[in-house]
Amino acid sequence: MRNVFIQNAARDGLILGAATVIFIFLAPSDFWITVVLQIAKLGITIGLFWYLMKRQSARSEVFTYGNAIGYGMLTAIFSAFIIGVVYFLQITVIQPELTELMLTNMMQVYEQMNMPELVEAVEGFRSYIPYVVFIVCLFYYTLVGLIYSLIIGHFVKHRVSPFSF
Repeated sequence: MRNVFIQNAARDGLILGAATVIFIFLAPSDFWITVVLQIAKLGITIGLFWYLMKRQSARSEVFTYGNAIGYGMLTAIFSAFIIGVVYFLQITVIQPELTELMLTNMMQVYEQMNMPELVEAVEGFRSYIPYVVFIVCLFYYTLVGLIYSLIIGHFVKHRVSPFSF
């Protein structure tokens, strides 16, 4: 039973991660399109998370608040891992020039501010950026998943079969 719980969370994490990854590669240049896409991403991810937790709740005869939080956290961890890997690949393989452009701009700003020690710090930090991005993604998306789980878990929990009358 425990393996099915983990397998379902892994599958749902993959689905949730894939939905988020789609929005990573939609990079419009217009501000208002970006705002609309971010609102759509938020709505889609919350709705999808709600649906996946509700579906898991319906599969269980007893689905407590603790089960809901545990399931939501597992789903969030799997999703965060997928998103972190995609960001890692994006800045190392797919579009490494974006990282270089960002670092170059940062160094120019620090040089204009006459802060050579920060220029050296940025230069020394260069090789660690992909790993930092991966770890930040893991923490950020897991934290967001925890918040979603805490809220949504309250609404999907049940102690008796959802199919009983």
